[in-house]
Amino acid sequence: GPLEGLVERAIHEPGFNMATNPIGEHLETLGVSLERFKDWKNRKSITDLGAMFDATEEKNTDEILPILDGVSW
Repeated sequence: GPLEGLVERAIHEPGFNMATNPIGEHLETLGVSLERFKDWKNRKSITDLGAMFDATEEKNTDEILPILDGVSW
């Protein structure tokens, strides 16, 4: 899903810029920087991340934005 794609890019793409990704761009409007996003990911258990990925899997970007709005980053 779109969130899992953002995680992959944030981890594996050197010099990744959140503004080049629709989800990253949305997170930036919420005040979530790349560093804050990575910190959030690192604090989550595999179970919690799996649940978040399941909730956002097979959905379009616009469909997961309300889910992301409710996350405590």
